[in-house]
Amino acid sequence: MRRRIPDFSVPGMLEAVATEAGFTPVEAFVTSWAYTYPDAETLGRALLAPAGFALLVGPEREDEVKKAIVDGLAAFRLPDGGYRLENEYRYVIARA
Repeated sequence: MRRRIPDFSVPGMLEAVATEAGFTPVEAFVTSWAYTYPDAETLGRALLAPAGFALLVGPEREDEVKKAIVDGLAAFRLPDGGYRLENEYRYVIARA
């Protein structure tokens, strides 16, 4: 039987996982970070780069994948042609 991966975005989940692992949660908080890109070309390049994704895609499909990334993030396009992506991160500090 496979164990289900918890949804870490749910409030209280990190604390529950820490407790289950034998830790005592001391503090939990959420922070956000915005990533901005000046244009579609920069956005496509930046999101194709992580974890060797460009190598997996291969040079023959790189433009196609960049276009799919940019098209998929059209809702985040700014009036000046740039893009802004906001991410939210949850943290828990726990004691052993």
